[in-house]
Amino acid sequence: MVQGADSSDWSGFLGRPSREVSLRELGAVNTDKTILVTGAGGYIGSALVGTMGEIGARELILLESSEQNLESINRKLSNHRFRVRHTAI
Repeated sequence: MVQGADSSDWSGFLGRPSREVSLRELGAVNTDKTILVTGAGGYIGSALVGTMGEIGARELILLESSEQNLESINRKLSNHRFRVRHTAI
């Protein structure tokens, strides 16, 4: 679970205890990587896109079935303070 995210108990859903993950840990694994985000225009996907951009992903590939949602997240990324290369599919 990312710190600062909803503190719901996901252990039943996951089938294991939840684990706190810091942005530093995410950055250590994902910095300078190309990351595919499915459902990129949805609630969870768009939050994930923002987090991956902030931690220094080299490129984000945004996959979304809704053209409207895809255009929205694509526009937000283009105007965001961090400039991560991204491809909307």
